Amino acid sequence: MRRRRHATDTVERLQLRTPQYHRLPNGVRVVMDHLPWASSALCGLWFAAASRDESAQHNGVAHLTEHMLAGRTRRYSVRRWASAFERLGAVLDAFTTKEHTCYTLQVLPQQLPQALRLLIGGILEPAFSWRRLRHERRVILEELAFYEDDPEEFLAEQLEQVLFGEHPLALPIAGTRHSLARIGLPEVEAFYERFYVGERAVAVLVGNLSELSLEQLQQELLRLPARREPLPVRYPPVNLPARERTLTHSAQQAYVMMGQLLVQPTPRQRFCLAVLNFLLGEGWSSRLYQRIREHHGLAYSISSEVEHFSDAAVWSITAVCSAATLPQLEQLLRQELERMVESPPTAAEIQRATETLRTQMVSSFDSLPERMGILARSAMEGRADAMADPFVQALEYLQQLTREEIVETAAQLCVPERWSTVRLLPERLSDGVAALNR
Repeated sequence: MRRRRHATDTVERLQLRTPQYHRLPNGVRVVMDHLPWASSALCGLWFAAASRDESAQHNGVAHLTEHMLAGRTRRYSVRRWASAFERLGAVLDAFTTKEHTCYTLQVLPQQLPQALRLLIGGILEPAFSWRRLRHERRVILEELAFYEDDPEEFLAEQLEQVLFGEHPLALPIAGTRHSLARIGLPEVEAFYERFYVGERAVAVLVGNLSELSLEQLQQELLRLPARREPLPVRYPPVNLPARERTLTHSAQQAYVMMGQLLVQPTPRQRFCLAVLNFLLGEGWSSRLYQRIREHHGLAYSISSEVEHFSDAAVWSITAVCSAATLPQLEQLLRQELERMVESPPTAAEIQRATETLRTQMVSSFDSLPERMGILARSAMEGRADAMADPFVQALEYLQQLTREEIVETAAQLCVPERWSTVRLLPERLSDGVAALNR
């Protein structure tokens, strides 16, 4: 009873400060989360312009566009633009995911209006050129090589290709060497013209916003055109039959990743999945960690995680072990999935999971980048308005879950035959890999 009261108190405290939502005439959604206790302010300009909006032929154009925008503008060289932010003490960053491209800056409150004007001006006044494109393409090729040297990054990309098939979510964010070679200045300019519009934009400001007025922000954001041409509709992926893929690499150990795709999960299903993931492989007390590492000593690294998309989720398990013990390890992974159904989580396990997840959730709300990401994704997906605070909603969903829901979700998902598997084996075992793939 005390635990439930404590959770309710947390929700009530969050309800005292609700983020403010505005929609400008050009379609830009603005979220302002004023936190007087914060020492800085964080702004993010988010665009629904990413790899899932690309074709396989020009895969990587969203990421390449981000590289070209986060630098030179019509008014500033790369060096002068960076120096202008540094004179304000602003920290600038940019990144591309499979669903969004984001440009962020963190700055002291008194410098926020000027830094924001500089950021928005740079996005609206790009200086695209063939010289700049060739330079950034070389940088991205180095980035691709960097990630190819990371077995787990490479494995995750392979699993996404297996799970998503021909859907755009299967495309790698940075593209490939072949697709980048096909992207020229016309493709970058066309992508920018089509997707960098108000209808696809969300501006999120969190932290101490005392120096910034909504009118100032509106003046800058209204410079974005509402829409230049019809925008493509994103469609959800579909479930495919489970598959296996085995490849080789130059490392000494074997890597395995199992995963399955959930299409259009409901919010309650997402939180059931969070509880199941925690119990399966997220913490030291998880079933996989205890059995694979602590009991059998078969792996140093063993974990599970959930990656969320706007209309899907990927639940995966990753393990690293010697090639000789890989068959035994995979057998134990499947056994633990079956045991999640045959011996479903007890009420005590679920309470332990929900308490830890609630602590993680509330702690993330204290982080300006985490708050910005939650608010941005909520606004992008049309789940945000003045009456539905995403922080309050998240805690309420977690608090209201029942054991019956969690057990039912486990029975649906923890079926080994539904999970696809990708492996990376040391190159010395290449003959065995060829046999596995036949």
